[in-house]
Amino acid sequence: MIVCAIEKAARSLGMRLLPGLLLFVTAMAVAQTRSDGTITMKFENKAMGVALKTFGDVAGVKVNFSTTDVSPYSVTADIRNATPQKALDRILSGTPLKADWQGKIVTVAKKKSAVREADNVKNKPIDFRTIKGRVLDDEKISVPGANVRTPDGKYGTITSARGDFEIKVPENTDRIEISFVGMKPETVNVGGRDYVDVVLHDDQQLLDEVVVTGYQTIEKGRATGAFSLVDKDDIDNLYSTDIKQRLEGAAPGLYVNNNNQLEIRGTCSLYANTAPLIVVDGFPMESSTLNLNPNDIEQISVLKDAASASIWGIRAANGVIVITTRRGAHKKDLDISYSGTVSWTQRPDLNDMHILSSKEYAAASFDRYLATGFTTNGVYGGYDEIQETYLNFKNGLINEQDARSRIAGIGSFDNRDQLNSLFYRRALTQQHNLTFRVGGERYSSYVSLNYDYSRGAQAGNNNHKFNLLLNNDFTISPTVSLQLNV
Repeated sequence: MIVCAIEKAARSLGMRLLPGLLLFVTAMAVAQTRSDGTITMKFENKAMGVALKTFGDVAGVKVNFSTTDVSPYSVTADIRNATPQKALDRILSGTPLKADWQGKIVTVAKKKSAVREADNVKNKPIDFRTIKGRVLDDEKISVPGANVRTPDGKYGTITSARGDFEIKVPENTDRIEISFVGMKPETVNVGGRDYVDVVLHDDQQLLDEVVVTGYQTIEKGRATGAFSLVDKDDIDNLYSTDIKQRLEGAAPGLYVNNNNQLEIRGTCSLYANTAPLIVVDGFPMESSTLNLNPNDIEQISVLKDAASASIWGIRAANGVIVITTRRGAHKKDLDISYSGTVSWTQRPDLNDMHILSSKEYAAASFDRYLATGFTTNGVYGGYDEIQETYLNFKNGLINEQDARSRIAGIGSFDNRDQLNSLFYRRALTQQHNLTFRVGGERYSSYVSLNYDYSRGAQAGNNNHKFNLLLNNDFTISPTVSLQLNV
């Protein structure tokens, strides 16, 4: 009806209504106050706070409320021709909220009965019960020191030397969690039981990861000190013929410095050697140069702290990088595998190097001589053409216009195309690997042949590299084994 009245008034004035005005009036009609003081409002799943603010604007009252009290509730209501008090009651219906009217100020808060009920629940004493049990491993051996706790972590204990535990939990607890280093955590539904037996299984993924220190191989979960592991999958995901480039960024704290040397946890000395000790298959390398084929590496252990010094002494001051190469397998038929990669990059574009052209360089050099002058003392080997032109101008042999003309002529010679065609080319990298694996009852062999070829972007910059690795393992007796590596 409001829209119709406005349309009639507009026609009487010979005006056209804009669509935006119609939309505005229609939207205002959703919440309105009639001349008799009644309110018409409609809400569709509106937040309680938004509904109360809208009510205050329409009813012309100030509504005070706590966001914490009203945030859990929403409003869906179609209120027509209701007084402000009844309209607010409709908005608050179905909630524990109550309105307190003080003239034009309305305070909305929780009813006292609801607050008391919440306080009673909060302060109600908690009933506890005791759950006992025992934690075993796959071989039915007790697991001492295992963690036993409730899912929320508020209540917990650890198992004794015999694997027994006793934990006091709330009466309504239906689950407990048990965990131990190197084993998969278990969640047990206890229900109404007061005693449970729990079996923890080995975490095979964790046990497969071992730390090689050079003298021993231990499980990752039982190793002490700061270390990082880089396995063959991590190495294979990075392409480079240089093992150093593959290692950079693969382990936290390990990077390659400006001298192409590996460093662990940054520079530790200003003048002394900062390279870490490198150990390959248990043998320390006297040089930090790594000529290994990245495809022959099984795992790399990066030992970072003083714990490695207990094994390698002062040589471990800069950290230790322990490299384990791949080996054959017992009782394995001959296995031959080949892998190769070829990559190339585009020829460098000297026109896209964001440097001055010959013309710009000649003009800038001449302008610099004009501004700062040119000292002839101590000049050996003669002058270049730009310097000679400046000296002729300075001595009055030519005027500035002739000097500028000569500088422009000098700058017209641009040899970037010649450099591109004679000195630069596409960079090419090739890597070819051929491996043999075989093993019998008491022996195994691993043979690797590697050829790397790198052709740099500059002519004459070529590199050929050949690698041969031979790892033989012999089992002489159950307690004696022999390794021959080449």
